[in-house]
Amino acid sequence: GRGEVLRLKVESPTFATKAHGQIPCLLATAVFDPESGRVSLFALNRSTDEAMDLSLDLRGLGDGLAVIEAHELHETDLKKSNGKAAPDAVAPRPQTTGAMSGTVFRARLKPQSWNVFVLG
Repeated sequence: GRGEVLRLKVESPTFATKAHGQIPCLLATAVFDPESGRVSLFALNRSTDEAMDLSLDLRGLGDGLAVIEAHELHETDLKKSNGKAAPDAVAPRPQTTGAMSGTVFRARLKPQSWNVFVLG
């Protein structure tokens, strides 16, 4: 994502950690590129067992935004790794749940997944 980092108001469930107390399940940020009109969304669902709905109101960033790229990094086996025999065992895959409805972007994030959406 290139451009201006947008300030998001993120509402999320939390979970307890020993080192940091309560922390949010969702981390998200968005970047707007005024030259191209593209918006890059980055979202991390840190829940170990719950999928999460993501909803962002993007009014003011241009009309007619649509998803032009969507990827997720998700693996149910957290011990799985890439190696010589399987260099792409853990790799980004298409994320198919993201969609625009008017000025609102919505997606369903799998547990423990990193998600990237590009709108234009």
